[in-house]
Formats: sequence, structure tokens, C-alpha cells
Amino acid sequence: MKENKLIYLLRTFSAEEMKRFEKFTMSPYHRQGKNCAPLLGELKKFHPGYDAGCISYEALYNAIYPGKKYNKQVMWNLVSALESSALRFLEHEAFGKSEFQKRELLASELISRNLARQAQKTLHGFDEFFQSEKIGFEYLKQRIVQRDAWINFYQAENKHHLMAGIQGENMEYRILDFLKTLKASLEDQQFFSEMYNVKSDTNIAFEFAKNLDLSAVADYCRKRKFKYHFYISILYRSIMMILKPHEDVHFLELRRLFEKHHNRFDRREKRNMIIPMVNYCVMRRNVTSPDYRRIAFELNDFRLREGLAFYPENRIPKQLYTQMLVNALTLKEIKWAESFIKDYSDKLHPGIMNSMRSLAQAYLEFEKRKFGEALVLLNNVEFADVRDKLHVRLLTAKTYYELGETETLLSYIDSSKHFLLNSASINESRKRSYNNFFIYLSKLASTGNEPFIRSGKSRKKFSSAISEMKNYLDKEEQIESKIWLQRKTEEKENKAQ
Repeated sequence: MKENKLIYLLRTFSAEEMKRFEKFTMSPYHRQGKNCAPLLGELKKFHPGYDAGCISYEALYNAIYPGKKYNKQVMWNLVSALESSALRFLEHEAFGKSEFQKRELLASELISRNLARQAQKTLHGFDEFFQSEKIGFEYLKQRIVQRDAWINFYQAENKHHLMAGIQGENMEYRILDFLKTLKASLEDQQFFSEMYNVKSDTNIAFEFAKNLDLSAVADYCRKRKFKYHFYISILYRSIMMILKPHEDVHFLELRRLFEKHHNRFDRREKRNMIIPMVNYCVMRRNVTSPDYRRIAFELNDFRLREGLAFYPENRIPKQLYTQMLVNALTLKEIKWAESFIKDYSDKLHPGIMNSMRSLAQAYLEFEKRKFGEALVLLNNVEFADVRDKLHVRLLTAKTYYELGETETLLSYIDSSKHFLLNSASINESRKRSYNNFFIYLSKLASTGNEPFIRSGKSRKKFSSAISEMKNYLDKEEQIESKIWLQRKTEEKENKAQ
């Protein structure tokens, strides 16, 4: 029997779900048309593997209809009916998990049937969902639904005089939810632009945000002591951090607000708030006042301690894994990095776990100046996307430099620059940053290799070149491994003296 949609569905069912699905298919209420229970009874014998080579339509048919001649069309229809039943079962299961949605629909149905007393009792039951006062991912939308339900109730009961306050609160929640959605949209656009070079002819969200006077709104909410003024301020600073990325005040104020109020949010929302903060630090990593690398390290350490680094649960994203590691090693936090690799490599996706562990270990061996070991480990890295290639090319070039293999390095730099030029999935900002690194490293590797020390003229020429390069590094923000390049430049200068 060839694998089909039904088999794919049933493979995902746990043993408990399979028991509930059996009851579902046997229920006359849920049965639509054909009786699929006998077919499920046969198929469950193969659960959970469902090896297609052990299942045949004909064998199933003979078990369900003993003594009857095999009819292919009947089996196809029965399989199709059971697949539809499985999808309805999953709808039922999903609905059962959403207690809030069940209350919402029940309240709406009671209101439509003019059952005022029961409807009012159900509406009061919504309050239990907000007892913790933690702001979660669905908090604002649920508040809006709750207010809408009360408005519908008062309208149905002709009690319009009780709607005014609820209408006002409803609009406040809608504005907060809109700003939250706008913030998320701007962050997503920024991410896809930087990571995958995604471009768009129009950007209405950015243009809209740019023309809002959110500062005035935030000030108004603070002065009026609006219950959620802290949230308005967080959203305002988050949006401005994207609109005006070189104005440090927005990030610094956002960090202060986060540190003061993060306990008012649930874990998922805290995670969603800290991601753009760390991304901002990565973008500004070459700025030393404030020291964004150190701030990113502190935020990363916090998110690991608080369990905010995992999505989905208990799994760390690849990009976050490498960002945390590389940033820590740049700050010479060797012990922290060793513990990180040991404790969190197993939380990567199984398909990339070994590859990413090799990359992480290569970075660590490089920092320990075990350059030969680093090159061996880099050969074990598999390229899942262009970011893996960038990591490997950068670290390989640095390793060749440390080993003094200048000729090999210059050839590798040339091929790397061609790779950047021909990679459509790398955005212009990232291309510039990596290209600047390779250009600078090429110049650094080629400068001062001749026996210039004996010649005063050559010494002066070398000093001038080094001084010019150091000035360039001080001013240029868009260059990869800036701190390492500064160290290597100073080493070369000191060695010549």
C-alpha cells in the first residue's frame, strides 16, 4: 500500500489520541456517511509505524468484508472517508485545547438565543483568564474579544448606557494590539531583509510608523497614569529602534524598561521582546560606547537562565546558537563558551546538531590557538544555508592568517570575494561587512612582509600604512571580526618595532 495522507496523519497520533479517535469514529453524532470504524480497527494494528510494505488495500478489504470480492473503489472511498474523519477529529482536538475560544463561542450563542442570565454568567467567567495579570501573546486579543462580547450583550439587552466605559477600554486594547502588530511586522521585515535579502517595492508599515508621533502618545499615557503606559513606552522604543537605529537612546531606554517590567510578561512575550534587543546589539556590535557586545552577552546569559532561548520548546535555533557562541568568544569568555557548547548543542535540531557542534568547536579551538584542529573541524560543517558558508569562510580565512599561510590565504580571500559577489541571498549590508573584512585582511597579510626594518624609508612607509589601517578600523562599523582585526593589526605593528 502506497503511503497516503491518511497514513501520514495516523503516524502523528499518540496512543491516547488513537483511543479517542476510535471513540470519535464510532460516535453516530460525528459519523458522516460511511462507517469508518472497521477500517480504523484494522489500521490501528500497524500503529504507530504504519510500514507501507506491510499494509495492502486488498488485505484490509478482506478483513473488513470477509468472503466478498475485492472492490478497489470501495476501499478508496473508505480510506478517503476515514481521512476526512481524522481531519474533523483534529479540529475537535484543537478546539478542545482553547478554553477561551470555547467560552467566547458559547457566550455568542447564548446571546443570540436571548438567554441573558446564562450569557452573563459565561461573560463573567472570562475574568479567570486574566487573574495572573501576566501579559501573554494572546492577552490583548483576548481582552478585545472579552470587551466585544460584553458590548454585544449590552446591545442585545438594550443596555446601551453601560457600554461607554467598555467601548473606551476596547479601543485602548485595540490600539495596543495594533502597535504590537506594527512592531512585529517591522521586526520581521528587518529580519528577512538582513538574513535573506528579501526586498519589496512598497513598505507601508515602515512609512506609517515613520509618520506616527508615538513619543507624544507615550508621554500622554505616562502623565495620565494609563494602566499600560509602560507597555506603550516599550512598543514606542522598540519601533524607534528600527526607524532610527543609530540613536542609542531608544535601545538604552528599552533595555531599562525591559529590566524594570519584564516580570509583567509571560515567558513567550519576554522571549519575543528580548530577540530584537539582542539583534540590535549584534547590528551595533562594533560600537564600543556603549559596549554592545558586552550588553548582548549579558542579555544572552539572561535568556538562557530564564529559558527564553528556545523555540520551539527545548530547542535552540541555529542562528541564536552561533550568535551566542561567537559573541562570547569575541569577549574572551572561553569558560562560558565551553559550558555553552556542552550544555546546549544537544538542543539544536537533530538534522544539524553534529554540523553545528563542529562549527562551534572550531570557533573554540581557534580561540585556544589550536588552528590545525579548527581547520579539521571546519571540514565537518555541512552548509544548510548561506550563513553557514559565511561562518566557515570567515573562520577559515582567519585560521590561514594565524598559520602564516599568506599565499593560501590570499587565494582563499579572492574566492570568498567572488562568492559574496555572486550570492543573491546575502543583503548589501552584510555583503559590505564581509567584503570589508576580506579586503582589510588581504591588505594586512600583504603589509610589512618584506625585510623593511633595516631601511628607514621602508619603516616609515610601513608605519604610515598601519596608521591608516587603524584609523579605518576605528571609523568603520560595517566590518566583520573588527576586534580580531584590531588585535592582529596591533600585533603586526608591535612586532615590527
